Amino acid sequence: MSRMPTTRLDTLGRLYATGHGLFGSCNDCAKLYRMADPPERRISSNFDIDLAKLIAERGAATSCIRMEPVPCPRCGSRQTECRITTPK
Repeated sequence: MSRMPTTRLDTLGRLYATGHGLFGSCNDCAKLYRMADPPERRISSNFDIDLAKLIAERGAATSCIRMEPVPCPRCGSRQTECRITTPK
């Protein structure tokens, strides 16, 4: 049985180099989400993170584990969580 090669995805630079991405979720916006609202008025708590811009701000060697929160682009809250996306 052969093993797949593994790459550590522990820094922003490695995420970018391997084609991965990030998206965020705002806990404050999630509290405002109501299924009873019409679809066009529902507030999404998820947002895409521009990884290249984040690397320019924080550096490629920045750890993506326990990283300083990325502010929500909608409300500015720092009560956010980041998740890694797979390459396209």
